[in-house]
Formats: sequence, C-alpha cells, structure tokens
Amino acid sequence: MLEQEITLCVFSDTYDTFMEREISFWKKFKKVYFFYYTLDVSCKSCHSMAISNIEFISLPIFPESRSNLVLWRLKAVSRLCFWSEFLSLFRNRTRLKQRIGSLINFGVQGEYINAFVKRYLQHESCCVNTPVGFYSYWLNHLAYAAVRLSSRFPHSFAVSRTHGYDLYEYRYANHYIPYRKLLLKRLVKIFPISQDGQNHLLQKYGADQSKLILSRLGSFDHGINPDPSDGEPLRLISCSYCVSVKHLDLLIEALSLLNFPVEWIHFGDGILRADLVRQAKEMLPSNIKYEFAGGVDNTVLMKWYSNHPVDAFINVSKSEGIPVSMMEAISFGIPVFAPRVGGIPEIVIDGQNGFLFSSEPTDREIADKLTAYYHRSFDERQKMRKKARDFWYDNYNADVNYKTFFYVISSLTAV
Repeated sequence: MLEQEITLCVFSDTYDTFMEREISFWKKFKKVYFFYYTLDVSCKSCHSMAISNIEFISLPIFPESRSNLVLWRLKAVSRLCFWSEFLSLFRNRTRLKQRIGSLINFGVQGEYINAFVKRYLQHESCCVNTPVGFYSYWLNHLAYAAVRLSSRFPHSFAVSRTHGYDLYEYRYANHYIPYRKLLLKRLVKIFPISQDGQNHLLQKYGADQSKLILSRLGSFDHGINPDPSDGEPLRLISCSYCVSVKHLDLLIEALSLLNFPVEWIHFGDGILRADLVRQAKEMLPSNIKYEFAGGVDNTVLMKWYSNHPVDAFINVSKSEGIPVSMMEAISFGIPVFAPRVGGIPEIVIDGQNGFLFSSEPTDREIADKLTAYYHRSFDERQKMRKKARDFWYDNYNADVNYKTFFYVISSLTAV
C-alpha cells in the first residue's frame, strides 16, 4: 500500500526534536493527524509551518473534574481486558495495590484519548473510506488508545515504537507496565529501537517474533566535528536531563580524580541542576574547567558541534535505551564513553568507536578510562573518530532508518 493512500494518526507525549526528525517523512502520506500533549518550545518554528497534509492537535490533560474522573474509572474497569489483567495481578499478588492503581490509571488515560480522538476523526469525516494507520511513538496508554481506535475504523491498523521508559518495567517502583501482553497481541507491528529492547519483549513476555521489527532511530548528517589539536585539554561533552537516573553526580566524582587538564560542558537542564552545580564547585579541582550550559535548541547544539572540537562524549546513566544524543555525537565522529546498560552496547563498540564502563561503574573506573584515553596518541584517537563516524553512517543515519520505517508502515494492511 502506498503512503499516498493512507491517513496516518500519530500519537506522542511530546512534540520535540525527536519527533521533529520524522516530520519530513510524514509528508508522503495522504493526511497526517499528530496528537500530542506538550510542545517543546524549540520546535515552535516547525509546528507553525504551513504543511498541507499535516494537522497538529493538542490532547487535553485529564481529568476535567472529580466527577468525570469517577466516570472514566468506571469505563476503564468495565472492559473485559481490565478483568483479565486484574485476575493475572491478583494471582501474582506482588505489589498488588500499587499495580491495580497503575492499571486503572493506564486504562483511564487510554480510554480518554480513545474517545477524544474518535470524536475528532468522526467530526473530520476523513477516515470512512480510506485506510488509517494509528502509530504510537511510545508503548504506553497512547498505544492502548491506538489499538482501541483501530477496532473502530474500517481498514485500519495500529503500530507502536518502544524505547526505554515505556519498555523496561524495572524502571518503575512497582516493576509493572499495564496491558503489556494485550498490546503485544493487538498491535500489528511493534518497533523496538534496540536489539536489547526486542530481546526483552521476547524473553520477558514471549512476544510474537514476527510482529517485532528492530527499527533504530537516527540523527541527520550535520558534518564532522573539527579535529582537536594534540596536547590540548581533554574536551568532554555530556548531554542529558539533570535527573537522578543520569547519575551526573558520579561523573563529577570521577572528574575530581583526574590530574590532567579537562574542559567539560554539560548540555541539559532539570531539577538537579542547581545541586550538580554546587557539587561541581565544591569537588572539582582547578585543572577541571566546567560549564553547565543548560537546555539548548537542538539546532544550536548541532551548530556548536560543527564548530567546537570535542575529544569525547560521556554518559554515566543508570538506565538507557539507545540515546539519540549518542547518535548525534558519533555522527560528528566523536567517540563515546558510556556504561554497559540497556541498548548502549549496540551503539558503543568497546575499543572501536568509544569505550564501555561496567553497568555500575565506580568513579575510579570512569577516571581510569578517561586517563587512558587522554594518554593515547593523536593518531590512535583519530582512528577512533573515523570509526565513530563510519559506524553512525552504517547504523544510525536517520535518512536511511526513517525511510525504511515508514516504508514498512505504508505497506501494512488491516489485520
């Protein structure tokens, strides 16, 4: 089936720079409705573009009132799938109260979005005689809504990507993500962005392998990072939210152990930024120059990479999928240092395009890896930079990966 014959309904929590990468591929579909909760300020220019076949629709934040919340809870628990999931939880008994609460909230959100989008599309009268693809960017309540919608419109199907927080239940306090088996059964295709994610769905939930398609994300080509000069300070970059899972306090502790000149810049904001700035001021010696640059527009960051030499990108997160920030770094030919968690070993090939720490590295382990890299010859570093760029081109080139992803969607028919 050709893209021009399909109406595509896209769902995501946020319209951000990650979603923005896909927009040029949406233009090939007959009509695209993009439903989102929040808009990243850095994407306003793209949001305001006059794109004839794409309509942006902001999803309402639930609940409207306490009485409405009660009604939606009743609607969520009235479905047979709720009681099937409830009985499964009851037999298991683990964290029962918390998990039932998560199940009800998940169902309420999914049913609410299902009803809102159904009304919107019926008012548009656009999906009666045309195939509709419901595509959720996350394997969460939005994917649940996509599945519900696909049963209400003829010639339609539902698919979903899955990344990290929507994939690994151990990231949650109650170690549970509702309706996992239901979604794996009802979605026509599921697209994990990492092999680790695909293996998790197969091993943990016995997913149908024929439904799973590894579909890596990617970054676009913005050129190559200028070569650092030999003998200069080790220039390090990190890019993430300042939140506990990113473990930036550990990075500061590791940097405090280095006895050679380092220039470290962190891009990203978050609730822990002030604490991290305070920690850096207290712990880092005079040979470590640092800057917390805050959150920046992705376009600005790409331009920065194009003009400022960087020796290495560093990440010390406790948990990850495959970070787009790493894809961007290797696209510029910047080697990556990162822990052996989640899908990171799929993008960092130890000793080739960067170096892997253990899954729970100590500050000394991180410091030793950085020290060894600092003392490598200029030629050895240059070889690693070339391998980083080549690996990106072969595996994380957005032009190739997204084109393949939307080709698969365009070829689907209702199942």
